[in-house]
Amino acid sequence: MNEYIHKVLELFSKGNVSDEAKQEFHNWLVDDEFADEKEDALFDLWNTSNEITNDEAVQSFNRFNNTMTTVDSSSFQLRVILRYAALIVAVIGIAAVYIFTHQPQTPSFEFVEFYSEAGTMRSILLPDGSKVAINSSTVLIYPEDFGENSRSLYLLGEANFKVAKHAKLPFIVQSKQFAITALGTEFNVSSYPDDDFYNATLINGSIKVEDENENIEHILEVGQQFSYNKNSSSYLIRKADLEEVTAWQRGELIFGGSTVEEILNTLQRHYDVVIYDKRKDKNSDKYNFRFESGASLSKVFDVIEKVTGFKIHKLQADVFYIR
Repeated sequence: MNEYIHKVLELFSKGNVSDEAKQEFHNWLVDDEFADEKEDALFDLWNTSNEITNDEAVQSFNRFNNTMTTVDSSSFQLRVILRYAALIVAVIGIAAVYIFTHQPQTPSFEFVEFYSEAGTMRSILLPDGSKVAINSSTVLIYPEDFGENSRSLYLLGEANFKVAKHAKLPFIVQSKQFAITALGTEFNVSSYPDDDFYNATLINGSIKVEDENENIEHILEVGQQFSYNKNSSSYLIRKADLEEVTAWQRGELIFGGSTVEEILNTLQRHYDVVIYDKRKDKNSDKYNFRFESGASLSKVFDVIEKVTGFKIHKLQADVFYIR
């Protein structure tokens, strides 16, 4: 059965699917039968999606993203899309399984998808009145009937949520492994697939962070951050630097004790560039940087070179390497 489910998901994610077939697929996906196996298969698709070809990534992105124009497979934008395009298929599937098996049944099988390109941020007003700011290279997905019978959505990337109060409908943000539950509050979630850490930070109100599979459940206090290390499968709760956590909303870049890898990941998303790490001796040294809103990439590179001693070279337009 597991092999069969994997095959169905693979064919659906890579094939040209009609609206009727898409509806039938969603009906099958959210059916209670073999729900656990389907969810496991979707996570496998999520974890292995980097293996797809450029054309498959473009097809997946264009097929499921209703808010973007068609993407040319030869365009520069493809570099960024490749990191997330195939994941959209998995995220929609996982969102369907989660929303329709963990929440009251709703008649809608349609999803609204938002995507912010690298170097951009978007502000979204949800149907329930909640406000969401999404950082660059972020995908946000929720059902069309959001706010009617449930308030569950899926996040891939980073977003700040200002939740409208609704005593009967908890607001739930699902990010692959963890779920954040809130009634009326403001919090920040960072869940980029290429980052080593998943972070949830409470700014106002109260939220619950949980992972049912690992029996993890914590209620955060204002100013606390739940930080999960994906490599070691360990987590800690610490006092957060809220100025650093919310810096991206002001266009600022603040790195507090960040590794070179973490810094490069952020710079790639913020400036819509590609930076290859060609250092022979990669270490886990941590650095502190702060750059004001609008700081040019050349200025950022100059400061990093002076502090770290590394050299950043330009290969071509918007493509660099560090050594």
